[in-house]
Amino acid sequence: MATSQATIVLSGNVGTIPTRYAQESGTPCISFRMASTGGYWNRATQQWQEFPTTWVRVKAFWSLATNVLQSLHVGEPIVVSGTLVSEQWQKDGVQHSGLVILADTIGHDLNRGVSVFTKRAQHASKTTTAQAVEQSPSASALDSNASSSSAEHSGSEEHEEQITQAAASEFDTAAHDI
Repeated sequence: MATSQATIVLSGNVGTIPTRYAQESGTPCISFRMASTGGYWNRATQQWQEFPTTWVRVKAFWSLATNVLQSLHVGEPIVVSGTLVSEQWQKDGVQHSGLVILADTIGHDLNRGVSVFTKRAQHASKTTTAQAVEQSPSASALDSNASSSSAEHSGSEEHEEQITQAAASEFDTAAHDI
């Protein structure tokens, strides 16, 4: 008999600092809480109506756990995909239960901002990141719009604006060619 699993994709914001925790097996593990607030446009009132915020614990293991610790910060918009499970625990003599997502993938929500990807060294192929960037079609657009290296301005508003303008310019060119 096959078991049924509840796979879920949830978007929201990192609500707590991702924290490492110990597992007897030695498997790298992290846990954090995520806040998700959905809503809808109410035509009758001509206003956006928000649902109550849903808080869910997210757990990740192995390389995903390591990458989350280096990548996510409180307040950042994310998308999480994984298996929804129920957990029970006891605290101060009181039995508790809650929903947890055992994450398969976690990433920044690019509908709400830009992100810069850095490949982990042990997973890098023979082609370096710099070579890959030089070979990409957007490299010339980025070079023409950026006046200094991304390492110097990583995360700065000016650098993000340059990337956004370069991407928009490339998109406009591609759309025009269609």
